Amino acid sequence: KNIILAIGAFIAFGIVGYFLIKDASSMGKYLFVTLIALIIAGIIGIFINNPIFHTVITIVSLLLFLLYTLYDFNRMKRGQFSPRE
Repeated sequence: KNIILAIGAFIAFGIVGYFLIKDASSMGKYLFVTLIALIIAGIIGIFINNPIFHTVITIVSLLLFLLYTLYDFNRMKRGQFSPRE
């Protein structure tokens, strides 16, 4: 069930990013800052043994992954990437 749910969410956010969102380029800087904050929170989480803290990190990570999916599909649609990428 979890794998099917993850695949479905990936497909749904990909479709939304490709067909429904016109321009998501402004999201990139916020997504990157959230990623850095999540990495720092993960390092802090090694020393904190609080299940709620780890649950929040997991939920934010999942949301960040789905938003990056939306952002990347939108970039592919608009052709905003260099040949190296």
